[in-house]
Amino acid sequence: MSFWQELTEKVKQNKLATNITVQVLAKIKSAQIEEFIIVKPAFYFGQIYTLCLDYLHIVEDLLSAPPESKFDVVKGLLFIREAASSLLSDIKALAVPLEGLVLAVDDRYEQKVGNTEVDESGEEEMKDEFVAEEASLIERLHYLFETAGNSDFVVSNLSRSIAGFYRECVHFAKAISELLDAPDGDLEMLLSILLDIQYGLEWQVRFMVEEDVLNETKAEVSFSPGLLTWSSLALTELVPSLSEAKALTKT
Repeated sequence: MSFWQELTEKVKQNKLATNITVQVLAKIKSAQIEEFIIVKPAFYFGQIYTLCLDYLHIVEDLLSAPPESKFDVVKGLLFIREAASSLLSDIKALAVPLEGLVLAVDDRYEQKVGNTEVDESGEEEMKDEFVAEEASLIERLHYLFETAGNSDFVVSNLSRSIAGFYRECVHFAKAISELLDAPDGDLEMLLSILLDIQYGLEWQVRFMVEEDVLNETKAEVSFSPGLLTWSSLALTELVPSLSEAKALTKT
């Protein structure tokens, strides 16, 4: 068997983005939604799902690195930035197609049921979900960056940003699993899950990654730094000392 054939077999056996895309497409199509409207959202769901898993893997690898190894910490932060940037790009590309899909499902639900009130009782539960896991992750990240030599201000905010993004990746993966497990044609459940995904990606993940100026009131304006900002500040603190250490080893 040639390498080409071996690689093709591996692709068929692995859980790739296309697997998720095809499954999501079939599930939403079962609710009698026009297939053309589903294609782009399903594609990006698959891409974002795999990137979320990559992000989780990168963070776990970072946590398993020796805290005193600044190179491993810097490398992990660079990987985190690339994964977060890729996710942000796909989330922005998904925004318009997902809005169209939500409207199509909402219209179909209204035609069938006669109203568009969707049960949102799970929203509070979702806010409280994974609180203990996130707190534990923040603590582990805090120790890692503190030991690596970052300032207290950066350590605190960076740890919370990475852990918060980790939580939202878990939420997205869970939502996709619930979508695929939903009964075929269940419009209410489908609409509820899609709205959760839309809110999670647009208002949680997106603004967790990139900085933004927020107009909270007419008189108050606040600046909200994101993961990319905090990781950049952390790298600014770590890279010079890493360069110095390399210079010392050469002398």
